[in-house]
Amino acid sequence: MAYNFNIIPSSATSIDYWAFTNFRGDINVDAKSKFLSSVDGVLFDKTKTKLFRCPISKTGIYSLPTTVTYIGHAAFYGCRDLTSIILSPSLMSIIDYAFIDCGGLTSINIPASVRSIGLSIFDRRSNFNIIIETADGVLFDEDKTRLMICSTLKTGSYTIPSTVTSIDPYAFYSCKNITTISIPSSVSTIGESAFAMCVGLTGTLIIPSSVTKIENGTFEGCDFTSVILPKTITSIGEWAFISNNNNTLIGNVSWICFFWLFGINIYICQFSYSNLY
Repeated sequence: MAYNFNIIPSSATSIDYWAFTNFRGDINVDAKSKFLSSVDGVLFDKTKTKLFRCPISKTGIYSLPTTVTYIGHAAFYGCRDLTSIILSPSLMSIIDYAFIDCGGLTSINIPASVRSIGLSIFDRRSNFNIIIETADGVLFDEDKTRLMICSTLKTGSYTIPSTVTSIDPYAFYSCKNITTISIPSSVSTIGESAFAMCVGLTGTLIIPSSVTKIENGTFEGCDFTSVILPKTITSIGEWAFISNNNNTLIGNVSWICFFWLFGINIYICQFSYSNLY
């Protein structure tokens, strides 16, 4: 059952981003408000440049007003009955957890205008397609030092540009049709699960010496025959190189088993830093 919220008074100057979590129905705002507004039950700032909250009762296709440049924290959280969200061509910022728990989505297009993406804006373990409206299907920050997200429809080999210094967590998650990846020496940070479930990745992976840490699950599910690590590596996270067949070679190192048991990392492997470059 849907309900109407009657009415956010004009005295309200701000709304906490979890205030309408799981609220089913229209969010209405007093027309006299100098700070907030609503259109079709969706909460915005007064100028309709910032979208704060979409109620979970929304179904089907939702198109953002063309004025929207900012999607707020968890703005579409739990909107499971939306099948498509059409983003504004003027959109610039998507804040943390914006589209989490939107299980009904089949695809989402991110416009090339976007310059900032927060943490975990999607549940990348969902199966919907993420389409990036750029020439190569990859989204960067304005100076191309941060690689934020790659389209799940990307195929073949991909060379990360030499301007990139950091790769976001889950950036390539489930990009199943990428077959090889080249990481330049400019990259110093690779986020958690950045290449997880890229099951098409095979062959040899070379980690540049600019990288000092491999985060949890970074290459989980990839099917490399060998991974060459530099001597600069100081730590390797849980599940970092678990592959489809649980047998990934790191230089001349065989990681036969790597799992979590009762809060303790158990390794059954042969490991020698003399095999690292």
